[in-house]
Amino acid sequence: TFEACSKVANKNKTLVLWGRGRNGMKWDILVDNAGKLKVDVKGGSVTSSTKVKDGDWHHIAVVLKKDGNSAKVKDITLYIDGEEETNAIVLTGNRNIITKNTGTVSIGGTNSGGSILKGEIEEVRIWNKNLSKSEIQANMNEEYSGNKNKLQLYFKFNNTNGNTVSDKSGKNRDGTIN
Repeated sequence: TFEACSKVANKNKTLVLWGRGRNGMKWDILVDNAGKLKVDVKGGSVTSSTKVKDGDWHHIAVVLKKDGNSAKVKDITLYIDGEEETNAIVLTGNRNIITKNTGTVSIGGTNSGGSILKGEIEEVRIWNKNLSKSEIQANMNEEYSGNKNKLQLYFKFNNTNGNTVSDKSGKNRDGTIN
């Protein structure tokens, strides 16, 4: 599960990208041309019915449900401000992508420096579990201190030191701000 609070000022730009570009082994969460949240997964995608490019802060969550122990994602659920996007365009077929803690995570743009997001991002969290709707709603307005079970990455972005953002998950995966 990916969670973040964001305030987006442009469209068709990346919020987060994780994985490797080769062989489509990545997922990309972005704001599309219509200002809606979109998740691209190895050539397939899911798009929200709600616009997130409206000048307001939104809590977004993306739950990638795996197919058993394989790396294949069988379902993607989008949440905006704690509400499930039931009118999202559905992903068809299983997609084999990286859902483990390998590959580079880029926030606010791509690994190559393209697709730069104009806006603000706070409280970025990546979990090693499928959060339920009630867990997402409980997390929306929470700032954690210390280690949480299954939390793999946690950037607050209000806690930076120069060009470094500290990982507050307890996993010590600090990030570099470019």
